[in-house]
Amino acid sequence: MRAFKFILLAVCLIFIAKGHAQNDAAKTQEMEQQEAEKIAMKNLEEEQKFLAENKAKEGVIETPSGLQYKFITEGNGPVATAMDTVEVNYIGTLLDGTKFDSSYDKGKTFMARMSSTGLIKGWAEGLQLVPEGSKIILYIPSKLAYGNRARGPVIQANSTLVFEIDVIKVRKFVEEQ
Repeated sequence: MRAFKFILLAVCLIFIAKGHAQNDAAKTQEMEQQEAEKIAMKNLEEEQKFLAENKAKEGVIETPSGLQYKFITEGNGPVATAMDTVEVNYIGTLLDGTKFDSSYDKGKTFMARMSSTGLIKGWAEGLQLVPEGSKIILYIPSKLAYGNRARGPVIQANSTLVFEIDVIKVRKFVEEQ
């Protein structure tokens, strides 16, 4: 009988401990979610401030969608349309200058298909505004990038993305006959 009481007590303690562990995990998850929401709100506030100040700078053009861009050099080649593919080199950074991607670091150019669903809206719009041979900076609001979703360890929710892009070649779409 004594062994039975001991086993019953042990089982009760295990259930209590398991309940506490689940509660702790739920609390931790809730705290992480609250922290992520704070970061997302902070990023949105920083974005609004940055874009408002940036559009007043010389040479910065803002489109109706809120995309901002600036020519470093303006090419004189063809301009991409929604069906074309654009060959580019690029460096992607956050507002604080943190680099998160670069075709230069990969040692190869990037082929951006304008009709691709994998291309963020800011790129699809921006690359259809500039001619081949141009070097531009795109200032992409979060709503034209990844929105309120984080993307990997560096791009947080509501991050404004800055891309310096060298438009190497516009490959025009040719419809098969």
